[in-house]
Amino acid sequence: MKPLAQMLSEWRAAVGLRPGQAAKRCNVSPQAWNDLEHGRNPTPRPRTVHKLAAGTGIAYERLAVAAYTRPDEPAVPDEPAVPD
Repeated sequence: MKPLAQMLSEWRAAVGLRPGQAAKRCNVSPQAWNDLEHGRNPTPRPRTVHKLAAGTGIAYERLAVAAYTRPDEPAVPDEPAVPD
């Protein structure tokens, strides 16, 4: 699983928004967006994660796992395993 900061940065680049535009779309302050995207706030409040999910279209569960899984915990794959 990618870190939250990386997920947000990649999403913003993919949709072609400037940081301030992404913040507005997610209903967070530009400073909050900047802190999230640059990893200075790796574990935002659940309410903020809901705002990010609503604004980005990324599933809340994916964002929450990225935000609340410690680096020493086993990684959760991005895609479900497909049986052979």
